[in-house]
Amino acid sequence: MANDLAVRVTMVFFGQLKEVIGTPTIEATLPLGATISDLVARFEIPIEDNSRIRIAVDGSIGASLDAELEDGSEIAFLPPSSGG
Repeated sequence: MANDLAVRVTMVFFGQLKEVIGTPTIEATLPLGATISDLVARFEIPIEDNSRIRIAVDGSIGASLDAELEDGSEIAFLPPSSGG
């Protein structure tokens, strides 16, 4: 089946990224084996290597750009928090 060769994920954006992207969420389907880096490139999400934006996968903060996407995952892009 074609679905066996793809993963479907939901991206969630917070803070300024939500404004830059223009929507709080995007659902995407990528090939099996795709990484967060592939997702970032495909949607031109403005994350540089020195960015302070954190990435959470299914609620677990600190995901690497090299992390492989899993079907049904939620990928959240979190701006730096302020305050103390």
